[in-house]
Amino acid sequence: MSSNSEIKTIDELGACETCGSTIEQIVRNSRVGCSKCYEHFAEPLSYIIAAVQFVGEDKHVGSTPERYKRERAKSLDPIKFATELAQKVKLLARAERYEEASVANNMLTEVKSIIKRGELGPEDRAELAEIAYRHMYPESA
Repeated sequence: MSSNSEIKTIDELGACETCGSTIEQIVRNSRVGCSKCYEHFAEPLSYIIAAVQFVGEDKHVGSTPERYKRERAKSLDPIKFATELAQKVKLLARAERYEEASVANNMLTEVKSIIKRGELGPEDRAELAEIAYRHMYPESA
């Protein structure tokens, strides 16, 4: 068996432990067998999704349940989120995408002001979650 740093062959990947799907079946049917398939076949699926649904970035553009989006936004660590926003502002500014950089910078300012309040209560967490939601899912906000 190969180590994690090496690319596994199709035979080494085998079948999903949960549903029994193989990568060949997924490619043939254009459908994964279950949610665990995304983890088991992460590397080949990342290339397949990028090739099939290319939109300028390597990301899946299928629909995501609204409840999942909200829960994901609530679970973000405020400090990590602020750091991510700061990096995004820098990258957007370097790429001369000033309007997007301004939006991200405004979000960063809001997040910093919430963090500076100290102990985060339920209202603070809800406010952070709303900012994170707008950042992560601008098409839904």
